[in-house]
Amino acid sequence: MKDQIILSIAVFSHGMEDLLHPFEETSEVGKFYKEKVRVYSQSCVPDIVSITASHTHIKTARNWIHSFQGDKEKHGSTASIMKPHMETSKSIYADKLGSDFTKNPTFDQRVYEKEYIEKSCGIMSYLANKTFAFSVDSDPESSLEGMVVLDVRVKRTNPDGTITYERIMDVDKRNRNLIDITTYDGLALLLTDILGKTWSGGNTTPKRNTTSKKKSKSAEKPKTPEKPKSAEKPKTPEKPKTPEKPKTKGTIKNKGITKTEVKKIIGEIAKHCLGMSDAEVKKFKPGSKISEINLIQLHKIFKMLKVDYVNMADYSCRSCGTRLTKKQIETIFMEEQKNALMLEEFGGRKRETMRNRKKRIISRKRV
Repeated sequence: MKDQIILSIAVFSHGMEDLLHPFEETSEVGKFYKEKVRVYSQSCVPDIVSITASHTHIKTARNWIHSFQGDKEKHGSTASIMKPHMETSKSIYADKLGSDFTKNPTFDQRVYEKEYIEKSCGIMSYLANKTFAFSVDSDPESSLEGMVVLDVRVKRTNPDGTITYERIMDVDKRNRNLIDITTYDGLALLLTDILGKTWSGGNTTPKRNTTSKKKSKSAEKPKTPEKPKSAEKPKTPEKPKTPEKPKTKGTIKNKGITKTEVKKIIGEIAKHCLGMSDAEVKKFKPGSKISEINLIQLHKIFKMLKVDYVNMADYSCRSCGTRLTKKQIETIFMEEQKNALMLEEFGGRKRETMRNRKKRIISRKRV
């Protein structure tokens, strides 16, 4: 039996992509985003902006979460849950962009072109690095900029080859609070309340064993047999009650991970994944929020948290530092679509013929 974790998140931020410099095909990060990450993008078209309002992000995130939380969806695949939701969102977004009343002259006017409206709200793949920027001053009660956890479930491959899914994220147990992994508190919740159910961050069991051993040794030191006359010493059998303390000491609701481990793991994420200095790591504590993250850094976090597959509902812009020509947009779009369609259910990809692969590489070089 093989268990793999599928994490689904929604991204609300400003976005900038390095579209003209794709990931190396043989690189670990490039393979990860091509083979293990499914993206549902509102903009979907390269170098086209995404129009959202920060005060609507909380409602959008909750709508996504409710799509995952139904009883019928408890054991379903994430693709079967997310696709209908995106199709509904597409019609609403298309109507919004097609209305003359909502057109803003300060936006890149290409977003209002019919050709790009029809391609919006679709599935795609990240083939190049992307940077997400967040406002750290926004009021979390009325607006939202961050990366919200929508769902966490286990993909279980049974000995006979059959695949089943089990949802391990329960909204009610979290009191309907959104988990934003761009914050210290969001990462802590993800580690303790969700991933802690299937993943142990370290040596909780050995710690309990070592403490019990130390206590047993200390009990051997007093040579009680030499003084049998004392009436007080028969009370010593009550001492075995003490080993009960290590069972709860330092643990968080018996989720398999301790508070100390959570702090340590978040510190490692801040330093090794986000590139913070030792001084910045010390300042990154409850209440803190990061202002920027890119796909390469996210990959390191997913790897550290032992996440196997990721769904990303991306509401950020797909702007490129250099304005792309129409031909460049179409070439990159088709390549992204082709890769996205090759992703069936997580863990399986349709095979690409060598002939098609050569055509794709040649067309990429011509961009």
